[in-house]
Amino acid sequence: MPPVGWVKCNVDGAFDADQGQGATGVVLRDHTGTYKGGRARWHQHGLNALSMEAEACRDGMILARELNVHRLQMKTDSQELLKLWEM
Repeated sequence: MPPVGWVKCNVDGAFDADQGQGATGVVLRDHTGTYKGGRARWHQHGLNALSMEAEACRDGMILARELNVHRLQMKTDSQELLKLWEM
């Protein structure tokens, strides 16, 4: 769980290379674990798994803004994306 006053955004992206399509999913929860919002999107045209994970992060930030969340903790399982953020 995130610290008090923060919201945690769990994101995931998926990509089907054979079809060139993907999907993203986002869930927001507060420090008590209470569900604050979520979103899932289908992408007719995707580039790769990394781009879908990045799109999921974008979706999470957009949803957080729509819900007036000012302190957001992002969580992704993509080590590749995390390394890019660290650069």
